[in-house]
Amino acid sequence: MLINFNNLPEVNIKSINGGLGNVAAKMFKNEFGKVILSRIPPNSSIGMHVQKTSNDINFIVKGKGKAICNGNIEDLSPRRMPLLP
Repeated sequence: MLINFNNLPEVNIKSINGGLGNVAAKMFKNEFGKVILSRIPPNSSIGMHVQKTSNDINFIVKGKGKAICNGNIEDLSPRRMPLLP
């Protein structure tokens, strides 16, 4: 499935989940799930929350951040993906 995020409206969410600052997001949603493209500016956060019905996949394009998963702090940054044979 191809999702063209250029055709989706962007919303600015202030203090999402009690986090700091504003987060800009575009969301695609259907009966199978959702994909959210977001920009989290420096010194902003999405706040502490629990995934109850799905999992998060964080794909970092630019910048650095941290996530807490199962009590462990994970550093987030762009990673070079291995080429497939």
